[in-house]
Amino acid sequence: MNLILLKQTFKINRKILLCISGLIAFFLIIMGIAFKIAISNNSNNNSSSDNSNSIGAIDISKIDDIKHQNSSMLVYMICSMFPMLFSILIMVYIIITSNSLIANQVDKGSMAYTLSTPISRKEISLTQTFYFVFAILFINLIMMCSSFISLGIVGETSSKQIAQISVISLGSFLFNVALSSILFMFSCTFNTSGKSFAFGAGFAILCYVFFMLGYMSEQGSIASLEWLKIFQYLSLNSLFIPLEVKDLNSNIIYQFIILILIAIIGYGIGNFTFSKRDLPL
Repeated sequence: MNLILLKQTFKINRKILLCISGLIAFFLIIMGIAFKIAISNNSNNNSSSDNSNSIGAIDISKIDDIKHQNSSMLVYMICSMFPMLFSILIMVYIIITSNSLIANQVDKGSMAYTLSTPISRKEISLTQTFYFVFAILFINLIMMCSSFISLGIVGETSSKQIAQISVISLGSFLFNVALSSILFMFSCTFNTSGKSFAFGAGFAILCYVFFMLGYMSEQGSIASLEWLKIFQYLSLNSLFIPLEVKDLNSNIIYQFIILILIAIIGYGIGNFTFSKRDLPL
């Protein structure tokens, strides 16, 4: 790796990194505060019907249903927000950053200036790979710490709940690294940022849409929509489903191993392709 290039990459991408991390932390902490207020209102009014106007419109009557599954309502809510909100925010970061690390620099000509220095292509690609993985790790650490703060606000700090959040955060990190490796591979393959963005964003969005189609088929009771479930298995997102990960099932180990292999292959191909292909410099 090249430390000078690494510092430059951090400086260029720090705003969007801090913005995405801050938004996730904000939503998680607000969720904990809203849940705490809802519980207080419920205990004061002794009626779940009075909570329809409370912050977040949380149905307190479902708490017992969640607790008998050895989980908390807050953990359940966090799991529900992962595929809906957090995954979208992180996906936006991955799409924008993957394109800017290699393809955008080649397209704008700044890569020619970088290569005119004593920095090799291998150093460039490995440095960008390290930054990308570290940035995703940073986002997921912020997400995990914010989840712990949210749990602390409502007083749910059992060892099982902490383990659930930790495993969910690990799964989120591995999934996003796997996704980023594929988009980084596109960035290393194409000479124009337009093509890199089109293939990268297209792949990420298509995976999300396929996953949501399969997810919708499970939530509804209409038998005619059950065939949509096949789309879920065509999506990379099917390897990380927070609602299943929170149960700490042993099957998640195999899913995590597959995500690690995808990440290694994706980044490996990306680095090799960039070091060998012709560049329009």
